[in-house]
Amino acid sequence: MIAFHLLKKHIQMHKSVSALLFCGIVVCIYCISVMLGIAVGQYNMIASSNDYASITFDIGEGTSKKMDEVSEYINNISNNGVINVIYLSRISDNLIVAGWDGTKGQNWFPLTTGRFFNEEEMSDGKKSAFVSDNIGNEILSNKTVEIRQTSYNIIGSAWIVPWNFFTAMSSNSIVHVIREDDTEFNLSFIIIPFKCYKEEFVPQQILIQFNSASYTELKKYADEIESRYGDSKAYPPDKNSDGILYENKIRYGKMAVILCFIAGLTVMRLMAEWIRLYQKEMYVLRLCGMTGLRCTSIIYGHLLLYFILGGCIAIFIHYRTFFLLKPIYGNCFPIMDALIKILTIMFVLSVICTVPVTRRIVVMGKEVAGT
Repeated sequence: MIAFHLLKKHIQMHKSVSALLFCGIVVCIYCISVMLGIAVGQYNMIASSNDYASITFDIGEGTSKKMDEVSEYINNISNNGVINVIYLSRISDNLIVAGWDGTKGQNWFPLTTGRFFNEEEMSDGKKSAFVSDNIGNEILSNKTVEIRQTSYNIIGSAWIVPWNFFTAMSSNSIVHVIREDDTEFNLSFIIIPFKCYKEEFVPQQILIQFNSASYTELKKYADEIESRYGDSKAYPPDKNSDGILYENKIRYGKMAVILCFIAGLTVMRLMAEWIRLYQKEMYVLRLCGMTGLRCTSIIYGHLLLYFILGGCIAIFIHYRTFFLLKPIYGNCFPIMDALIKILTIMFVLSVICTVPVTRRIVVMGKEVAGT
């Protein structure tokens, strides 16, 4: 109770210095939170890209006969972040038909004309198609394409090249639906809704794209698929997005520390002045017989309280300013363990830098008490 009563009295007596110190702490913690949020946001963008977030699923002969079960299984794990599933069949040397389950195709290809499938077309299995620009001018002008005597209405086209898919495939895959030497000049694509696709085609390979999944999670899903379908193989991406997250945490963490060090010089000066203002209180406490250790604990207990309250307010402000920060990195909070570690280091450095001032005040209080 003495500590809280002393803090209340100290704030009432020194409102301006206490307010400046508290604001300085909030600003520093806000800078750290934003910097680490940028690290998370950049990681999420990378982890959402095709070549970091796709599982390559090579279909075995037995598995190819139970595609409804496979599709249902993949849909069951969709809550874990699956956003696109692409079923691939090479029906000739220069044509690949893809069954698409998902509505995020624009993340893969730059649209040239029209649009990609909407949810209604995907769920109803309408005879619609999305094609590559090199499919042929006559087909594009007629707005229809025929595959195995079935006509599909073309709803859009895009610059689709083998590299769009090839970069997302694991190099360990032994099923070469798309080959390394395929180019936009010798290979065309027709993409149709999966409900139409499964009526006519059997996939040779499946690409499963996740949204912001870590490499560890992707590896776990690949192992589950292999365990469930023994004659098939599943591979996580060649590139490890977890390493990118770690690098970004380190890089932006350093930037946050540098910025806070610059801002912290002012905060440290305010802390030193704030601690000096405890001089009279320490004299009284030492006269009352309180030990130097306990006096020091009270001062730094008050400082810790400032840090905790300042951290809560800074994170709340970060949340409320998402709309300003969204163009930079989206709605991403920093990773809390990294934030807590940096704030702990910041508090420890604050204590170390102000120990001489605190010690001098406590010792002077002892001298006064002894006279």
